[in-house]
Amino acid sequence: MPSASLQSPATPRTGPLARQTIPVATADTSLLGRVIDGQGRPIDGRGRIPVTRLRPIACRAPDAPSRAIPRQVATGVRVVDGLLPCSCGQRIAIVQEPETSAGRLMAAICRRTSADASVIAVIGASGRETRQFVEAELGPEGLKRCVVVVSGIDEPPAAHVRAILTAVRVAERMRWEGLDALMLVDSSGACAVVPPPELLDCAGERHGGSLTLFYQAAIGRFPPPHGTIWLSRVLAERGHNPPIDVLRSAAGAPGVVDAAHARAIRSVLAALVDYEAIEERLNTGEYTPGATLAGEVAVKTRQAVLRYLQQPAHSATTLEEARTQLLDLERDINERRLSLTGVQPAPVCVLGRPVRRLAG
Repeated sequence: MPSASLQSPATPRTGPLARQTIPVATADTSLLGRVIDGQGRPIDGRGRIPVTRLRPIACRAPDAPSRAIPRQVATGVRVVDGLLPCSCGQRIAIVQEPETSAGRLMAAICRRTSADASVIAVIGASGRETRQFVEAELGPEGLKRCVVVVSGIDEPPAAHVRAILTAVRVAERMRWEGLDALMLVDSSGACAVVPPPELLDCAGERHGGSLTLFYQAAIGRFPPPHGTIWLSRVLAERGHNPPIDVLRSAAGAPGVVDAAHARAIRSVLAALVDYEAIEERLNTGEYTPGATLAGEVAVKTRQAVLRYLQQPAHSATTLEEARTQLLDLERDINERRLSLTGVQPAPVCVLGRPVRRLAG
């Protein structure tokens, strides 16, 4: 399988790509539901796309102060909207471990998002994999609000770069029209590296619209500036869908939610941390029930937490549903703690530091 770095060839502001153009329709929203190649040509067998002008493939990033606006974008993926909130105009990396699929998560986001339109670049996939993505993962409902830009496995690195930049130009045009747009890059086939500045700089708010970027990042690279969604092989092997490791992920915009939502996030994350601390002893039979209040609460609420973290493949939740269900989960955790203690005990201090313990 060929490997292509998004940092080569030369960047579009200084190299040959700076002089290249793509054909576009009067409004890029007319591309919704279509599959095109890196040249902007349709490859879905549904006829020509009306072209009115050529647009330079090179693009200019929005000014830094306008890159993010405090408004949460809904992905329709409950664990992301509830525990890993991100705002319109941010850059979110998706880290994909082996045996997991960033493309599957991106397709789910395209199907469920509250954004007006989405543009997804599928880079380095075979023809069979591309058809599987469009027909099965994205499906008719997802495709009608999405533009898919494809650069196949048999194309050279320069074609992969051009396809990504073509997708950027289409998404930027949607933002220019005042739409909230998503830009997603599935580069698992050929380009699993940190994308170049030209892609990262496209995210932000401008012209009354916004462009939120989800892109695949390689393990071991520098973290992105806003947030990370970590896809775990272990969770995937357990049938946990989506296989998002919340504790290894990072919320893009924790401050975009209200105080009650933020408190619920902290409560659920604490339960996950407490369970992880005793999981090995549970699996080996060495755990002593009731040894600690935190561990006992984590065990008793484990199934409720897992129900929140998982979601059927073709179901969606709204932002309000994700928030309400998270607050319900926090209430369950608090009620379980109260049932175990009867009253909230005063903290026990050892060397000046509080230690949690069971009452009685």
